[in-house]
Amino acid sequence: MIIKSIDSKLSTTETKRNELIIFFAIIAGLTSFGFWGMILGPAITAFFMALLILIERKNAINEPTTEVG
Repeated sequence: MIIKSIDSKLSTTETKRNELIIFFAIIAGLTSFGFWGMILGPAITAFFMALLILIERKNAINEPTTEVG
């Protein structure tokens, strides 16, 4: 809820964020890295999510399309 309120005040474009993923990234970062994990956890999670999206797009471009007919 806090993330949504901050995002609505600061951002003018609509973004797709899953607050539950961010919450668990903060918790995982805290358990792994301590206090600095509150920053590192979401940053690492965002990096890997962006990397997965790039890999998915690259694979979609490289897949041969089969046409019927």
